[in-house]
Amino acid sequence: SKATLLSEELGGDVVDWSDLLEHWSDFDFVISGVTSPTAILKSKSPYLPKDKLLIDLAVPRNIAPDIGCTLLNIDDLNTLLEKRKVALQTSIKDSEAVIEQLIEKQIIRFKEKTTLYKLLSA
Repeated sequence: SKATLLSEELGGDVVDWSDLLEHWSDFDFVISGVTSPTAILKSKSPYLPKDKLLIDLAVPRNIAPDIGCTLLNIDDLNTLLEKRKVALQTSIKDSEAVIEQLIEKQIIRFKEKTTLYKLLSA
């Protein structure tokens, strides 16, 4: 399955939904990407500890938004990625400005040394 291939690549584990609650304490987070027209994890289940991160990759969503745990869905992930992209672009522009300033200083130094060399050679 795709889940098995991904878990092998990333060093994770795959658990069947029927066994999820039994293994819940073994995981820091759970990624869900199930094809289902309705939520498979319902709101505020008393069996779900509240200290877990749930990532719901499915469209439509498979985890109820009021589950009581920290929940990220595909829209949340896209928003985080977009914010990271903007921050990275800003860092690149700042770095380019610093590089341009350093190049300008080097050009000035080169011109000063060239002028000094011409004066000394004359």
